[in-house]
Amino acid sequence: MENACTVLVHKKGNSDDPANFRPITHESVPPKVFSSCLRDSVFSFLNRNEFIEAEIQKGFTPKVAGVLEHTSMMANIIDKARKSQRSVVVTLLDLKNAFGEVHHNLIKEVLFYHHIPDKAQALIYSLYEGFHTAVITDHYSTPAVPVGRGVLQGDCLALKNSHGIILLPI
Repeated sequence: MENACTVLVHKKGNSDDPANFRPITHESVPPKVFSSCLRDSVFSFLNRNEFIEAEIQKGFTPKVAGVLEHTSMMANIIDKARKSQRSVVVTLLDLKNAFGEVHHNLIKEVLFYHHIPDKAQALIYSLYEGFHTAVITDHYSTPAVPVGRGVLQGDCLALKNSHGIILLPI
């Protein structure tokens, strides 16, 4: 069982509103180093076997300016539609707290779908079995609570990392 502490960092606005804080989870160093190596190995496996759709998945990919590329592509589509006097519909989704809402069973399915080897899947699951975190502020700390879904901001296997693999947030 791994334990961590989650520190609430004030972003902006009224400090009485919990929505104005960003939770950052701090884990011990050995699991972070191990999960970073595991993340890099899985990313290499996915690339080597062409299981990542590189034409679609751009965000957080090393040496790829994905947001810039997709924004430029969208601007080009809008410009072409304007010049040819055609309509175009653009839908942008902002998934509020998407990282905190991903159920771990869905992630297991995604790992299976992307052909992650069974031993790697079992290893990833074992890192999160019995995982607990306590929330700490300047004024109080909670007892350790189990993490049953979502992504801990600061976790090496989480989406927002140097490789940003969308299928590893557990």
